[in-house]
Order: sequence, then structure tokens, then C-alpha cells
Amino acid sequence: MALDTIPKFSYAVAVEMNPIPAPLPEDTCFVTLKAGQYAVFRKRGHVKEIPLMFDAIYSTWMPTSGKQMGEGPEFERYPPEDNSSTPLIMTYEIWIPVAE
Repeated sequence: MALDTIPKFSYAVAVEMNPIPAPLPEDTCFVTLKAGQYAVFRKRGHVKEIPLMFDAIYSTWMPTSGKQMGEGPEFERYPPEDNSSTPLIMTYEIWIPVAE
């Protein structure tokens, strides 16, 4: 596959904040996500399983769900109530925007 045909991919690490601090720390920015409908997939497992969950969502769930991708980024959320005592085992959520 030619490099100019590979879809562009952006990845960011973020934390939910309310209110947004002023001024922002150096080399940071803020993003406001568009309100809308999201499919939310919650799982507890090893951090290395996250890419497998994305694969399952896009290769199995999305084609059989009747849903279409919505506008906006998909994102991972790590609930604050997770107090894992096992390193790299955590609860995580994958939020996928879906068309309403």
C-alpha cells in the first residue's frame, strides 16, 4: 500500500477537566467533544487487550449492529473508580460516535 493511501491517524492522551484551567499548562490544548450518540464498550482487562477490543468493535459489532459511524473522534475513557491493585489490569471504556 502506498503511503499516500494510508488513512491518517491521530492519537491524543487527555483528561476530563471541569473547569478548564487558565492558563493551560505549556504544550497542552483543550478539545471539546461534540454531544451526540455514542456506543460505549466497557471492559476490565489487561491494557494490551485494548487494540483487540477496537478490532472487535469495527470488524464484528459495527457491521452487524445496523449503526453507522457518527462524526467526531472515538476515545478511551478510564473510569476513576478503578482501584486496581494489579499493574496493567484496568477498567476501560471505548466510546464510538454513531449516527443518530
